[in-house]
Amino acid sequence: EGIKYQLIDGKLCRYADLTLDKGFKIVLGRIGSEEVLKNMLNCLLGVRIKNLEYRNTEHPGMTEEEQMSRFDVYCEDEEGRAFQVEMQNWKQKYFNKRAVYYSSLVIQDQAVKAKKRSKRWDYDSQPLYVVSFLNFKNWTSDNVKNKSNPYISTYRYLDIETGHELGDGTNLVFVNLFDFNKKESECQSLEDFW
Repeated sequence: EGIKYQLIDGKLCRYADLTLDKGFKIVLGRIGSEEVLKNMLNCLLGVRIKNLEYRNTEHPGMTEEEQMSRFDVYCEDEEGRAFQVEMQNWKQKYFNKRAVYYSSLVIQDQAVKAKKRSKRWDYDSQPLYVVSFLNFKNWTSDNVKNKSNPYISTYRYLDIETGHELGDGTNLVFVNLFDFNKKESECQSLEDFW
């Protein structure tokens, strides 16, 4: 599971399929693949990550399958700002609501750790990116007409009238793999290649 074989130029090639859980973790979610993940996140999130560390999640998924498709990454950018990335690769009807739910769990986890250090928490959580790879028909397809990159959608909490951001640092990033059908020769940007 996660490893596939394909005949390329008469040779049988073995590769990890990122759309499957095991392939996803082999390429992006294990010690030794930090540079690959750092490159991808810098590209998709528009940040410059200096340090990256894998962390075990303490909050279990709602089902056994959900536990297999997630991992947390603690990052620090070149300006010293710390943030967390929650990676997900899963199909679900209300996936957008699931991403909101998981963002709240990561913030709660920060509160627990802060309370352990100082017995109190002032609600100043680190910025958070929930990066979700969508391998299924999803809602992002209908909202991309005027976007420079129709395959990546980033949502934040903001005032609907003024557009002023709440500033809590929560970013929900959805990468729409389902609608991406470019051939390698048609890819022009680094985002396309990722």
